[in-house]
Amino acid sequence: MKINVEKRTSKAKKVDLVTFKDMENYMNLFPEEKKAILLKQYKRVKACSKTHSSPYKFVLDWFEDYFPLYHETPEFDENGDLTDWKAFCYSAGMSAQVYLKDPSDKAIYDKTYNLLKHMRDEGIYGISEVWTTEEINELEHLSGDFSFVIETDGYTSFANEWTRPMIKQFDLSDYRFGHATHGYLPDKGPQPTFIGFGPDIKVGVEIERRPTVDEAPTYAKILGCEMPWADGTAIVEMLK
Repeated sequence: MKINVEKRTSKAKKVDLVTFKDMENYMNLFPEEKKAILLKQYKRVKACSKTHSSPYKFVLDWFEDYFPLYHETPEFDENGDLTDWKAFCYSAGMSAQVYLKDPSDKAIYDKTYNLLKHMRDEGIYGISEVWTTEEINELEHLSGDFSFVIETDGYTSFANEWTRPMIKQFDLSDYRFGHATHGYLPDKGPQPTFIGFGPDIKVGVEIERRPTVDEAPTYAKILGCEMPWADGTAIVEMLK
């Protein structure tokens, strides 16, 4: 959140002031219908504040009471673009990777981890699993600069948007946010079909299921090579 700092020359302690412009910028982040309602109410509050000894404090008290999480939001400019942040969720479709600006900040790490687990346990945010970097690397060999990975409940996909609403219906604006998306664990969702045909492939063989990592060793086997370092093994049942 972009906060303007007013420097006072008196002996009073310097404070960060939330200006009227800051309040308006924040409310402008909401969807159009909600934004119109908020700005209308805001104008009423400003009009009523004129009868009080401290109009600014009257409006500020209303704003902070109405938006208790205002100071938890990231910093952004007048165009709504992020300028600073502590944690960010990057969409992978039906999973997402959570990055921390400073992974070494234990307080932020713990706060983010506890919040994600709380959202998982609430059961209303579409999150079924929360893994740390170490856990997801051990489970699925997925690694990167992220600190956490969240997994869908099987019905929810994740977006990169950081403005409200937190939960919305599927749309066609991006393939990641619709029904035909990907990014979840291999045992969720429709399973792709593998079809093989050629001089080295047996005819009429049906194999119920094999992991994707078995594909590369299978192709290598057909070419007369071996991949002993690979995670998977060749699907020899389908080879002549």
